[in-house]
Amino acid sequence: MNAQRTLKIIREGGEQRISLPADMQFPGDEVTVTREGDRLVISPKRRKTLEDLLAKWEPIDDEFPDIDDAQPELGAASGTRSA
Repeated sequence: MNAQRTLKIIREGGEQRISLPADMQFPGDEVTVTREGDRLVISPKRRKTLEDLLAKWEPIDDEFPDIDDAQPELGAASGTRSA
């Protein structure tokens, strides 16, 4: 739905606020506001993903030791006997 409404600006001190009608409200407690020229775009705040977190990390340059990747024989780890 691409609805357009005219809303009243509420001035409080040095701030301006608008009150969104119920059918235009966002889930959650926060939104992201982006200025595009003389327009403000209000979007729901996106939850951080694991990909977002990993993108902020610096690469690891450490040398890691080789790991013996040999698989244990079946039954050896559990102590069971073969019949």
